[in-house]
Amino acid sequence: NNKLYYDILELSLKFYQNNLFSSMGKNAIKYLLDRKFDIDTINKFEIGLSISRSPVTPFLLNKYELDKLMDVGITNSNKSDVFVDRIMIPIHDIHGNMVGYGARIYQTNSDSKYINTASSKLFDKSKILYNYHRAHQVLKKDDAIIIMEGYFDVIRASSVGINNFVAPMGTAL
Repeated sequence: NNKLYYDILELSLKFYQNNLFSSMGKNAIKYLLDRKFDIDTINKFEIGLSISRSPVTPFLLNKYELDKLMDVGITNSNKSDVFVDRIMIPIHDIHGNMVGYGARIYQTNSDSKYINTASSKLFDKSKILYNYHRAHQVLKKDDAIIIMEGYFDVIRASSVGINNFVAPMGTAL
């Protein structure tokens, strides 16, 4: 039963969303607004923020076992957050269940602009298209789904009313 894992991810997402709209999230909000994402779009795509000064792991350990947090790729064996100081983009399966994250840097240069949740019971990036759980709902009307390069492309298109876009999870399509 994956319900426990979905619950962990949903609670982590609420934590990350709260971070984004806290005083510590001001730079990330500015970054997103500069990228032409409005607040409605940020909310629609449930974008959050991992912050080193506000780690999610201690919060989640109040309710869940460490091994479960490791199973969903939120926490490592040192009880530290996997994602630090990144814009957090929730990834859903075809049924709309949250299964992981795409995490983007926003205030530094790094070799890894994006990192994804590691492969897990829930998350296999070769079998997931970002935003497919939303885009397939417009298929009957538009009769097409368009593949774009990345999450931010899909989110930006949605912000101007085009909702039949998906993106592969890196190069694993």
